[in-house]
Amino acid sequence: MGGVAAFRLPRAPLKFEHREKGIWVFNFLRKKWVRARPEEVVRLTLVHYMVTEKRYPAGLTALEHSLSRSGKVFRADVVVYQKQGKPWLLAECKAPDVPLDDNAASQALHYASLLGVCFVALCNGITCTFLELAHPDVGWQPGLPDFPIDSSSHAEEGPNFS
Repeated sequence: MGGVAAFRLPRAPLKFEHREKGIWVFNFLRKKWVRARPEEVVRLTLVHYMVTEKRYPAGLTALEHSLSRSGKVFRADVVVYQKQGKPWLLAECKAPDVPLDDNAASQALHYASLLGVCFVALCNGITCTFLELAHPDVGWQPGLPDFPIDSSSHAEEGPNFS
């Protein structure tokens, strides 16, 4: 992947709760409590940034989207759709102690090939980077791409992916 400029996600106002079986975090898209594993906290922090700062439509954002090929099932961490229902961006999230290396990029690019997205993003909470698949020669860029304006009207409409 090479030297990508760092883009650190801003802190998200996530709700945490201590329970008998550990710490839980409220998944604001699915409207339910889930175990607060490091990767889950990164995923929810990323989605919060996507929806609040980048204006990605919450109603067009799917978490842990199932993909399959040759009988194998995979789960993409975050998939953002265009208003027309076409997958637009796939984001693969890792725990903060997991480097965004060639292995992480390879996994995300494999999932992207199954979906046919325009963009792939990688995030571990420390670094967030994206690649535009139509222009891979540009390389991985810091942050996230802007959501297409023509697809963002009626931001809360769209299929329910929960």
